[in-house]
Amino acid sequence: MKSVTQMLAEKKYVAIFDGLCSSAALAIMPLVERAGIPFVVANASATSIAERSGVGGNKWTFKVNPTDASMLDALVGWLDKEGKAGNIAFLGEDSDFGRAGSTGLENALKKRNLKLAAVDFFQKGNADFTPVLTKIKARKPGLLALYAVDADFQNAIRQWYGLGGGVPLTGRVLVDQVPKEIMESGFLDGTTSVQPYDPSVDTPGNKAFVEAFRKLHNVPPILVSFESYEAMKVLIDAIRRAGKADPAAIRDALATTKMPSMLGTVIDFDDHNLAHNNAIILTIKGGKVVVLGMSKT
Repeated sequence: MKSVTQMLAEKKYVAIFDGLCSSAALAIMPLVERAGIPFVVANASATSIAERSGVGGNKWTFKVNPTDASMLDALVGWLDKEGKAGNIAFLGEDSDFGRAGSTGLENALKKRNLKLAAVDFFQKGNADFTPVLTKIKARKPGLLALYAVDADFQNAIRQWYGLGGGVPLTGRVLVDQVPKEIMESGFLDGTTSVQPYDPSVDTPGNKAFVEAFRKLHNVPPILVSFESYEAMKVLIDAIRRAGKADPAAIRDALATTKMPSMLGTVIDFDDHNLAHNNAIILTIKGGKVVVLGMSKT
């Protein structure tokens, strides 16, 4: 966190934005607390960020995107309603992101008197998922909850495809990062995923956002695009309402945020400085992503 320490030492910034991954955000939190600078989290999803914010101790951190726990509670509730929550195996990266996914699923299942059938972790940068995927497949779970990102996610999906799959995926499946040929093959049909965002959400605000984004970049927005854009709007709104470039005033303005979201809800913060937007429940049918519904986190 050398770069953030250097930024704060310059004493010319009124807020710090994002942090992107959970481990980075958690490391930044004590730095902004000591400096008395608001920290707006747009993408990091670890539940522990919110647990440690607001009444959790760090009054300077505000989390606009939902936590893994709140998203997974919405997902498990959906799966339970469909009779599919009773036999879920978990595979995730050994990081704050992956561990939060495991804990979030376990807690959501426990509320419904259920538990995970199996839990496995892998090191980031893992090249060979075949052994762990073969082991999971042999257990014959009803669903496999996958928590991986970027190259790890693509490697895991490609190797799962090579093994023939056989178990529908769930969890935070990054449907926008699935290799095109695998998505179009229908191999992942039956996947049920929860995400903070999907560009096909049919609300007036999101349709306008997607149209403007496509016009500018010639591609639809992804999760990071949406979360970064909406969280930056929250911060700009707080700075405007604060009326001055003062960190404490901006923090106080953030705490009283009530801003419409593109997903049809109102963004405001609870006593842990956590916003509760809609979670998007997705499935894959015929090689295409379909929104099943939205559920408040």
